[in-house]
Amino acid sequence: SFASVWPDLRFMPTGGINHSNATDYLRLRSVLAVGGSWMATTVDIEQMNWPGITAAASAAVSLWTDIHG
Repeated sequence: SFASVWPDLRFMPTGGINHSNATDYLRLRSVLAVGGSWMATTVDIEQMNWPGITAAASAAVSLWTDIHG
């Protein structure tokens, strides 16, 4: 809704974003990027699962490149 008031701004939503709905947001012209805890869960951080976090972050980047090239 902010985009209608400020059409030249780009946003980075984070609340409620997950791997399943991130592409819906990334398709919006007003969205530059998304963030979310699905990329670095509390369990992964506590267990120092750096490869898992890296894989999740890479998958998130793939969502962007799949849409925008």
